[in-house]
Amino acid sequence: MGSGKSTVGPRVARRLGWSFLDLDDAIEDETGRSIASIFAEDGEERFRQMEAAALRRTAERERAVVALGGGALTNDDNLRFAKGHALRRGPARKDCRDAHRTRALLRASARHR
Repeated sequence: MGSGKSTVGPRVARRLGWSFLDLDDAIEDETGRSIASIFAEDGEERFRQMEAAALRRTAERERAVVALGGGALTNDDNLRFAKGHALRRGPARKDCRDAHRTRALLRASARHR
């Protein structure tokens, strides 16, 4: 079952008048390989390195909604980057700061800060 990022992300971006980027799609476009083949051939550790690098490249984008895969924020450096950089780039900042009150995954992350 999917998280809805491919459906909700573009809608949010459209409503804000921003661009949309799915980080997994960006990695596939950059490498010319599927996420599944990267996992199978290179392993999860290598994929997570690619994912972290791709996440940091999102800082070059202005006004973008970025959808992350399920494991992206399990990395403490990625979580710090997202909280300290990406989430504060737009007018929805207050919503992002308060999201941990309503989202179970974010509540769990908040407990580990």
